[in-house]
Amino acid sequence: VRSIFGNDLARLKNYPRSELDWSISRSTGVLFGSILGQASTLLAEGTVAWLILFVFFIADWFSAGVVIVYFGSVLLIFQLLTRGVLGKSGKAVSAGSITISQAILDFFATFREINVSGRQAFFYQRIYESRSSLAMGQARSNYMGAVPRLIVEFALIAGAIGFFALENWRSNGNPDY
Repeated sequence: VRSIFGNDLARLKNYPRSELDWSISRSTGVLFGSILGQASTLLAEGTVAWLILFVFFIADWFSAGVVIVYFGSVLLIFQLLTRGVLGKSGKAVSAGSITISQAILDFFATFREINVSGRQAFFYQRIYESRSSLAMGQARSNYMGAVPRLIVEFALIAGAIGFFALENWRSNGNPDY
């Protein structure tokens, strides 16, 4: 708020009202509501994963190395494939929220002129396109939020089967559990 309102009036006038609304009120809710919650979950689950790997490394260092390389490659491939999609969905949500707010503010500010000139269809279309962009960005973001869990669960099952096969091969069919 200080960076926006703490400067001169000319700079303040450069910001549309909808962008000010997003920056001051809604972006904070997105930050604290979802991003920090996801970060704390990542920290907790990451700590548990490192503890399991540490104990696994103490028990059998070769197998622990194979598991680390396997899951590291799964995570790296997933990161490379989804990085662009998450950035685009975040930009679409932000731009859609700002555009829809601006369209509604413009519609309210010039309501009488719009009705007299018969330009309602233009503003309806503008609001529709903004809502579509916002909805697609949110849907893409929600979908990408669910996909990592499915991929990790699949990788875990495939890794368990692969680990069993590796141990069976290493012990010539007589694993020593």
